Amino acid sequence: MQKLTLGFLSLILFSAANAQGKPELDLYLANKGISKAAKDYYQGKFKAEDNNRAFSILDSIKTNNAHNRQFYLYLATQMMRKSDGALSEELGVRTKAYLEQYPNWALAFLQGKLADTSFNGLWAKIIAGEINIDCEGNEKHCASEWYREALKRTSTKYQSALKTLYKQVAAQCP
Repeated sequence: MQKLTLGFLSLILFSAANAQGKPELDLYLANKGISKAAKDYYQGKFKAEDNNRAFSILDSIKTNNAHNRQFYLYLATQMMRKSDGALSEELGVRTKAYLEQYPNWALAFLQGKLADTSFNGLWAKIIAGEINIDCEGNEKHCASEWYREALKRTSTKYQSALKTLYKQVAAQCP
């Protein structure tokens, strides 16, 4: 009876998660190319804090495997929701630099099927936070410089998306 109850509960939880519109996320759990830390974080087995497992996930956003990269970017974005302290600072540094260095990868993710409407705002907030720390008293200028740097590497396809994100970042810089 307990096995039947547990099985039924698992089915309900799995169905509820998939009903949220992201059933493809579960496919990454079977992918041997995804790290154990990433799978564990996704499954809620540890909290993203200032630790090596969280940082290993952030390191993986630069993977050359475009399919796996989407999952790592998804997880990094989820970390942005609840981060504080050193992890929040690290997310700010890495997200800002990532968009400068790999804007097409970042913007493709933000417009892709794993992203939801809140993701642009999360990225803008974390990038603006980093700019506000780095450029106290000169935030608007630094935001503009960040945008120009990212624009140099952005394909025509994503320039409009970058401009939209920049406007969100700039709005949060005094």
